[in-house]
Amino acid sequence: MQHFKKIVGFVALFLWGTSTHAAPQKIVSLNLCTDQLLMLLADPNQIASLSKIADDPNVSFLAERS
Repeated sequence: MQHFKKIVGFVALFLWGTSTHAAPQKIVSLNLCTDQLLMLLADPNQIASLSKIADDPNVSFLAERS
C-alpha cells in the first residue's frame, strides 16, 4: 500500500507539471455571445474563427470588427 501511494503521488505530480505549461494558441467561437467576448478580450491573431453571424450588423454589435 505504501508503494501504491508513492506511485500515485509521482504520477499526479508528473501530470500536474506537464499540463500547466500549455497555453491555448488559437480560440474558436461557436455563438454570437462568445464571438463578441472574444473580439473584445483576445488579440486578433489568437482568433481562429467566429460564428456565421458574427459579421451581420443586424445582430452583432461588433460586426465591423469580425
